[in-house]
Amino acid sequence: DLISEFRRVHAISAGPIGLYLGSLYSEKRIPFLIASALKIKDRVPNFSLVIAGAGPEEHLARLSAKNYPWIHFIGPVRDRQKSTALAAARVILNPGLVGLGILDSFVSGTPMLTTDCGLHSPEIAYLEHGVNGLMTADDMDEFVLAACEVISDDRMYESISLNAKKLSTDLTIT
Repeated sequence: DLISEFRRVHAISAGPIGLYLGSLYSEKRIPFLIASALKIKDRVPNFSLVIAGAGPEEHLARLSAKNYPWIHFIGPVRDRQKSTALAAARVILNPGLVGLGILDSFVSGTPMLTTDCGLHSPEIAYLEHGVNGLMTADDMDEFVLAACEVISDDRMYESISLNAKKLSTDLTIT
């Protein structure tokens, strides 16, 4: 299957995947992402982080992947590779600016977790905390706790996933 192949190609072990999908620049808060992933890993030993994207802070993703074998930098993804990464992920982790990428969460049904960092584009208005996504205070411990909760709580995951998919069918450009 495509998810097994994705894991094999990128040497991702079994266990939940947190996915960062987007450009790599300062407003996305990549250092916060990586530091929080280290804390998630402490609580969820089989956790892996996949960072998909490109940009000025790409070196941070590459260095993290070099230093931690459970962090995987896969570069920019499109089309089938993007949809497979989303399908493989348990949660999208984006502690910084959220824009149109929230639509990837809705279409795929992969819960998005972000922070109330004050950097978001207008599309963040679509996110309803606990309904179709998650937004914590701008606090790493709260972000980590929410990530661990959506990773471990199947009922919460299923509910958010279902509501996200439902919203994707309701959104239009008109």
